[in-house]
Amino acid sequence: MKQITNIRIRREKERKFERDVVERCGEESKLIYKYTNRKMTNQETITKLIKRNRL
Repeated sequence: MKQITNIRIRREKERKFERDVVERCGEESKLIYKYTNRKMTNQETITKLIKRNRL
């Protein structure tokens, strides 16, 4: 049950951050591009950890 609560809290923080990005994008035009580029990049380190531990 604790894990579900942690997931819910993390998702709420992500939503809050995304709303903040949308609100601030009018003032800082590059902010939306930074956010989308970060979301589009593949994180190779995580896949390597998963392969090593065979999860």
